[in-house]
Amino acid sequence: MVEKLRPFITASNLSFPSDYTVAMVLFRLSHGYSAKTITSRSSLDPYLISKTTNMVTRLLATKLYPEFIKISVSRRRLIETTQGFEELTSLSNIYGAIDESLIKVLGLKLDKNLMNSYKYKYGYDSVLLQISAGTSTQNLFDGMLMKGRYVVVEAIGLLKTRWKILQDLNVGLNHAPQTIVACCVLHNLCHIAIEPEPEIRKDPDETRAPTRVLESEKQFYYFGESLRQALADNLHQRLSSR
Repeated sequence: MVEKLRPFITASNLSFPSDYTVAMVLFRLSHGYSAKTITSRSSLDPYLISKTTNMVTRLLATKLYPEFIKISVSRRRLIETTQGFEELTSLSNIYGAIDESLIKVLGLKLDKNLMNSYKYKYGYDSVLLQISAGTSTQNLFDGMLMKGRYVVVEAIGLLKTRWKILQDLNVGLNHAPQTIVACCVLHNLCHIAIEPEPEIRKDPDETRAPTRVLESEKQFYYFGESLRQALADNLHQRLSSR
């Protein structure tokens, strides 16, 4: 990874060697330390630490993103994945699971008109990382969906455990997206390298009231509801015939 980033880091004219630069940023992302905390441990200028973090996360989120975050389109991978989800959930033709998780952002300084846009019901500021619509287990279909959803819930927990900065994001709002994407890139890199997985951290309850359907989106909402009902009916019919 250092070799892939070295040309870009060298061109930035930082006073640190490339390997030291990457190591410092990985240390901050994995421990979740703020720039001030690292300053107290290293005597480096906090502005320089923030600048270096922003540069490396931007490089990870742009230069390495296409290589480490992608959906495989090979027929073999498609068949293996859909078969795996069908064995888990009894639902056919599922290629992936989607979920969402709140990333707490510390020290946000926002205009009054924007304050409520980032305020979570428990009182802290956050941004939403969308990785599945939450479901309840009210019926058989929902129960099957929950089995599939658990796969991505576990992945999110592992992501936040490995990169602790995602538990309390201490970067500016403008740099929050690239920091989150950078952690996802690094997470996939660890997976490829078969790094040991830490014990998964479980998020507190993030259940929210159902999102209000906008007037302009009602046709998509009702289409989704009808499609969901069709899938539920199909599952019930297939399980009843066994």
